Amino acid sequence: MRDLKTKIKKFNFLKSKIKKNILIIGSGRWSKITVSEISKNFKYVKIFVFTRKKAQFLTWSKQKKIEIILISRLEEIKNYNITHAIVINKNRDHFNYAKKLLKMKVNTLVEKPIVENLSHFNKLYNISKKNRVNLLVSLPYFHAMYFHYYKKFFIKEKITSINFFWTDALAEIKYGYKKKHQKINYLIDVIYHIHSIVSVFIKKANISYNKNFLKVKNNFYKVQYNKIPTEIFCKRNEKKRSRILSFSLSSGKKVKIDFTNNNLSKVLVQGRKPIKCPQVFQNLTLAHQIFHFLNINKYEQMIFNDVRYLKNFLFTKFQIQKNL
Repeated sequence: MRDLKTKIKKFNFLKSKIKKNILIIGSGRWSKITVSEISKNFKYVKIFVFTRKKAQFLTWSKQKKIEIILISRLEEIKNYNITHAIVINKNRDHFNYAKKLLKMKVNTLVEKPIVENLSHFNKLYNISKKNRVNLLVSLPYFHAMYFHYYKKFFIKEKITSINFFWTDALAEIKYGYKKKHQKINYLIDVIYHIHSIVSVFIKKANISYNKNFLKVKNNFYKVQYNKIPTEIFCKRNEKKRSRILSFSLSSGKKVKIDFTNNNLSKVLVQGRKPIKCPQVFQNLTLAHQIFHFLNINKYEQMIFNDVRYLKNFLFTKFQIQKNL
């Protein structure tokens, strides 16, 4: 537990020392959540926003007492020394904005799905490589400290199977905002999270699948991680939200992690009462992802959600998308 507490202490100490200018592209629910997290955790980071809904976003920021600077054209980036940007607008617009940012040599983090097709991904990848500028995908669950806590204390044997139960409620209100789903197959939306979580528990996790057995039935899918059978049940508009991860271990024991509520996650080890994760390790996922992103200063820095590190996953994801 000491190393996890050290990470949190380091985060709390260093976050207030970061002095950067960051651009947020988009004005929806997740954009507002991201801006709130930046404002709350990084007091010397100036927040710039590019959106067509300027008046609406400005009204919201004043209500929340969050200081932002609106820009009207991306070319203004040069005037403000903006070095980092997060693209959180509509899925169909990710490619065009990420391409412009990378050409301007701005470190860019794109909300999932990074782009809608493999051709667009390859173009962004090549621009990033040519201009030696970082391109990342938003995978905040990799930074969920409670998963790292559970791995350290409860997943000490070889994992033999993995199960995910992932549902969203109809008209769900999250963080005070109503969730709106864009047109995307739900598995393709969820699988980004699946990969980031599995990567906490399995080093160098590589996803694979058999297209004949990918879709078992409606809302139920099978893939593999390093040859470990992984079953995913995911469904939108269920009666309630659920986020449950289960492991079978080599000893025959089963471990279930319920993270439906990021602030109250708990683990159930076969034969024991449910154990709640210490509060110090709950939530923090988005803030930690932003922290690591803002600490990127050169192309040689490659962290978990860099596209160079995720190449296997993203190529396989596009293949799965094609075979659904």
